[in-house]
Amino acid sequence: MGYLTNRISLGYTYMHDANTMLSATIDGMFMNNAFRNAYSDNMQIYANETDKYKKHNNTDNDVATPSLDIYFRKQINKNSKIEIDAFGSMSDGDYDRNVNHIYENEADNYYLSSLTQNSSWRTGLEGVYSRTYSKFTTTYGFRYYHNYAENSELPTLDKLSTDYLSVYGGIVGRFDKLGYSAGVGGVYSHTKEFSMKKDAFRPKVNVTLNYQFPKNWSLNYLFIYDPSLPSLSQQSETVQTIDDISLRMGNMGLKPSTWFRNRIYARYTYKKFTGTFWASHSRTTDPIFNRYTYIADASSQYYDKFMSRTANGNHADQINLQLNVGFQELFNHLSIYGVVGYDRYDFTGFGNIDCDKRVYASAEASLYFGNWTVSGYFEIAPRYFLSGNVISRAERWNTIQVQYRHKNWFFRCGIANPFTKRGALYGSKTLSDVHPAEDVNFIKDNANMVTLGVTYRMNFGKGFKKASRSIRNSGIDTGVNTSY
Repeated sequence: MGYLTNRISLGYTYMHDANTMLSATIDGMFMNNAFRNAYSDNMQIYANETDKYKKHNNTDNDVATPSLDIYFRKQINKNSKIEIDAFGSMSDGDYDRNVNHIYENEADNYYLSSLTQNSSWRTGLEGVYSRTYSKFTTTYGFRYYHNYAENSELPTLDKLSTDYLSVYGGIVGRFDKLGYSAGVGGVYSHTKEFSMKKDAFRPKVNVTLNYQFPKNWSLNYLFIYDPSLPSLSQQSETVQTIDDISLRMGNMGLKPSTWFRNRIYARYTYKKFTGTFWASHSRTTDPIFNRYTYIADASSQYYDKFMSRTANGNHADQINLQLNVGFQELFNHLSIYGVVGYDRYDFTGFGNIDCDKRVYASAEASLYFGNWTVSGYFEIAPRYFLSGNVISRAERWNTIQVQYRHKNWFFRCGIANPFTKRGALYGSKTLSDVHPAEDVNFIKDNANMVTLGVTYRMNFGKGFKKASRSIRNSGIDTGVNTSY
């Protein structure tokens, strides 16, 4: 495998006076991700038959993404300012996938080759007005963008677009020992695929309260009501082939999902010790997941295959408990930090699926003296995350690293996943009463990998303080599903 990324960025800032700033940034990202000759051992059970086969994957993705960002800030007076950000991005890429199934019975061998050519662009504008009073600050703003994606996977051509508009207002302030912030807004989207259209509107709310107690204690409450709009690929009605038994397609009729979260957060500090504990409950209504069905109609061109189509469930719940503890600058040279937590997920509307419970923990430390820094991170128990009906864990990347600084030079040496037989371990579990699946992936010879790095920082010209910038728009939805 090989991941090659080249990025070039050119920025210019013009200060007309101390209260007026204009900046422009041109950015270019060029990527090639090649994943060749990756294989896995697989088993399929069909009625009373069991088939074993090796699956060989070859993917080669080339993507170019240039972008332009123009930002303007005007300090109207001592207490108020306005910010405007105009942005545009383009993406042009080829997603080449080849899958080869080699069965014990060679007559069943299967080969799939597909090439998706993508051309997409996004442009938009965001504006914010802020005003500071004696005890609080108010903010009012809007954000709009148009995103278009055109994907060709012969003989199919898919054209999708979305218009997104949000307006919002917020307040931040303090009353004695109580700090508070609140924001409210609305989100509207209009999505189109050829003649099919979909409109959606959802409110958006967030509230934070923080109270400072005596003797180094503080208590924080957080409430979030946040809608999440479907991506273009999740709404595409084009049928795509995954392998010899699986297909996928989107759903233009998807509803936006909405995420609620309530969290209580306590913090205690004493000299060099910091400890925090929180308890939270989150619920996602109308969660978007992949619903599998089996096609038993012999007259269908997709007969005897599984169809994965995006759909809305009823709701998904998460209970999360987490404890963080840390010591800063012990003996003036050592910092230690640890995390332990618990997640419980419950589902309704996904089918006959049981809940999932997990404990996670990690620890890290840094030792520094002079120009030397030694740091390490160790994942004791991985954390798992729910997305739709897929439970997955991030890639294991335990590290020990040594860095030395000499003027503007930084030299680094590290080892990844030390003392393990397997390298970057990760996996996922698809929750389904029709098509359950579990994947465990690791890079066989990637354990104890040594990394070397050298960085030189060049500073020239005048530097302008660009703080106080509260908006920075970026990103593009290409409408391409690359998960298979």
